[in-house]
Amino acid sequence: YQHTLNLEVALSSQKKNKTNSLTTNNTSLEYSSMRNILGRIVASGPNILTDFSLKERPFVGTTTMNPVSAHLTAAAALVGKGDLVLDPFCGTASLLIAAANLGADVVGSDVDVESLFPTVLPDGSSRSKNGNFRRKDGSQQLDRTAEDNFDFYGLRSRLLDLFGADVAEWMHGGGGETVNKYQKFDAIICDPPFGIREKLTSPPAAAISVSGVATSPVKANELLNDGEKEEGIKKQLLLSLDEQVASLTILFQVAAHRLTCRSNNNSRSRSRGEISDSGTDSTTRAGRLVLWLPTAAGTTPEQVFSSLQKLTFITSGVNRSPQLKVLRVRPEELNDNLWRWLCVLERVEE
Repeated sequence: YQHTLNLEVALSSQKKNKTNSLTTNNTSLEYSSMRNILGRIVASGPNILTDFSLKERPFVGTTTMNPVSAHLTAAAALVGKGDLVLDPFCGTASLLIAAANLGADVVGSDVDVESLFPTVLPDGSSRSKNGNFRRKDGSQQLDRTAEDNFDFYGLRSRLLDLFGADVAEWMHGGGGETVNKYQKFDAIICDPPFGIREKLTSPPAAAISVSGVATSPVKANELLNDGEKEEGIKKQLLLSLDEQVASLTILFQVAAHRLTCRSNNNSRSRSRGEISDSGTDSTTRAGRLVLWLPTAAGTTPEQVFSSLQKLTFITSGVNRSPQLKVLRVRPEELNDNLWRWLCVLERVEE
């Protein structure tokens, strides 16, 4: 591996110097091509990093997901043209933008309405929650909303609805008129809040201690000052893995109720014949729940998989088979203390 790495560095240097001699670790290497492979570019997709750069996006916040991770989320859900996708914790809509870019029609909701729409100030002017968020160039995004992001990328026609709602309102059609307008979704993609920077939408399974007083992560966030919050994030101020997963109970119930169980006769089949993990045509593929789960660094895939699997049994109820199946989990190392996992689940026939 080290030799390969050094060779790549040397190749880069060689291209600049336009020589046929490489040097790695003070060792000269002569090379000659063994075979030449010719190809022709027939198509090229967007450059996610540049085309969807957060630096250019009109409306972002402290928790806006980077474009690469957002597009990985949408791709893991296998969303495409003709699909209907929900993000019940949409925030600044980074995940929904990725899904819309892949051709899906999207619906977003968030319990924090002020993160979606401007707040009317006493003087009659308006300002969005993240309006005072300062970019690196010092500029602000006054009067901007998540809807402006869709306009910016020419994806407004893919945005069906964006409104304030608690995730629990999506259960069993118990929400308002807007929620009840959508019965089934082909995919639910989300980055649920876990009480470090944003409020939880449901009570956590356990409490944590601040200054010796047991309290929830939400209350802890209110009690800590800014410096302590930042330090808390670095030290992984989160619940244990099982308790973290337990806080997803309502989301799992929503997914079991709202995700489609596709069949060959399903009217929401795709226009392109993608193949699912099981090797069958996409028209028979079940709906997917794809979410991000933060954990302490060093957590193993087996631990995350097992915790999610246990919750699928808990949320299915007594004497019933799980309605969600865990397909895979993949880690993203954020720093030395904090990882987050891309978790992919699929709706199962009852």
